[in-house]
Amino acid sequence: MIAASGPPANVTALQMVRNQAHSQFQDEDDEHPDDSSASEDEDEEAEENNGAEKKGDVHDTFVAKEAARMANCAGYCVLLSLIAVGVSLAVIAYFFVSGQEDDDFKQEYDVVKVEVFDGIERNTAATYQQLQTLAHLFPSRSDANIENSPLVTVVDYESFAMSTRSVTQAACLVYSPWMLTDAERDIFGMYSQEHLGSWLTQSYAMHPELAGQTPPTDIRPYVWHYIEDKLVEKDPGPGPYAAAYQVSPPPTQADLINFNMASAGIYLQAANNSMSTDIAILSEPAEMAALFGSSFMPAEGQEEVPHSLAVVPVPASLSPGTVNGDAPASETVSGHLSAAIPWTSLLTNILQEHQTGITVVVDSCNGAEVHTYRINGKDADYIGAGDLHDGDYDPMGYSNYFYGFVDRTALEGLFYCKHEIIVYPSNEYEDHFVSVAANTYAVTIAAVAFFAIILFLGYDMIVRRQQSLVLGEAERSQAIVASLFPGKVARKLFMDTSRHSSGLDISTHSTHSN
Repeated sequence: MIAASGPPANVTALQMVRNQAHSQFQDEDDEHPDDSSASEDEDEEAEENNGAEKKGDVHDTFVAKEAARMANCAGYCVLLSLIAVGVSLAVIAYFFVSGQEDDDFKQEYDVVKVEVFDGIERNTAATYQQLQTLAHLFPSRSDANIENSPLVTVVDYESFAMSTRSVTQAACLVYSPWMLTDAERDIFGMYSQEHLGSWLTQSYAMHPELAGQTPPTDIRPYVWHYIEDKLVEKDPGPGPYAAAYQVSPPPTQADLINFNMASAGIYLQAANNSMSTDIAILSEPAEMAALFGSSFMPAEGQEEVPHSLAVVPVPASLSPGTVNGDAPASETVSGHLSAAIPWTSLLTNILQEHQTGITVVVDSCNGAEVHTYRINGKDADYIGAGDLHDGDYDPMGYSNYFYGFVDRTALEGLFYCKHEIIVYPSNEYEDHFVSVAANTYAVTIAAVAFFAIILFLGYDMIVRRQQSLVLGEAERSQAIVASLFPGKVARKLFMDTSRHSSGLDISTHSTHSN
């Protein structure tokens, strides 16, 4: 059996298009056999309009390309908008969170700077209370009729003084009777020589590190002072005299006991100002080793810390009564308790543990050297001589004056020392308020925007590829048809193909099939 022959397998698309067009024209001729003259007219008209139709084809292609270009421009605009919005939101979030942290920093510092001054006042008041309690041990013996002021020796003085030094961090404590005449000076010399051994022995017994040692035996039995350098002599007068007597920690050398402390200018000025029992003096920072000799023993780690001289008046009595029928004994100064107070002790236990990096600059009176300290929570450290604060925080400096153990009104009419306290923040303190939150928010927003951009680029790439394929296919098809048929025929073929592809010409297709 011979199989029915069909179209060859290698019939090209071009031949199929030719056959389709020929079949269509043949159908139209069969339907209108008498319109040959009309067809000729139409062909002539088609030839006349062929140029216009070609222009129309070019216009259609241009419109399609222009639409694609506009779509691309819209894509670029959306992409740029996503980038701009993402960057803007990230920047806004970063600066907003950073601004909040900066506000928190400034608000807490406004509180901290006041707390520093209040803390200094509290610590100073506590130091004064401790020193005054120790000072009142001397008139209490006089009130008990044991001894007469100012010739008083406190039994177990070192045990009381050690407690006071522990609380105040004082490097040295000295009781000095106040004497105005040479006769009082000489009487005290004999009293000191008689009672010196007893309290020194008691004091040495309080210190295990001094076990096996004996008090110095070359202590001068008179009130003395320095002539120059290390040369000494009996103080010839005139008074006043403030002989160093009971000392804590107990001296291991004969360079302080019976020394006339009033011969030192810094002590004399403070003692003269504290001749009222309600005025205690805190001097400018000074070289305390020159005043207290080998008895100046700072706590460990405080050897370089500036110390000020504290002078607390010792009243003649704590009970009502008069001295020689004149002034009340409770208002008469019979001596002074002096102490070397480190400035770090006035700056401790002020802030919370997390509040570190507060800089304190102390500018005292009488041309004294400026010193800088750093408060770290409850501790305070000495930074060094000079104003060493960070200059970037100059606008935030907070200054106030500090008058020591009393307020300013009590010092009116006296030559007193006022201390200017200037508080500054530092990078260390500000860093406590700078977190990664600002960066986290900014990076998170940027990451979300970046992800959205990636999605958009992926979608845009797919759309562009599809547009390119469709446009290229259309251009190739148009070129093939235009090369085979007149413009009118090509346009009709494209229109029919478009209707068939979209399913909009089903009825026509059915008619032609029949």
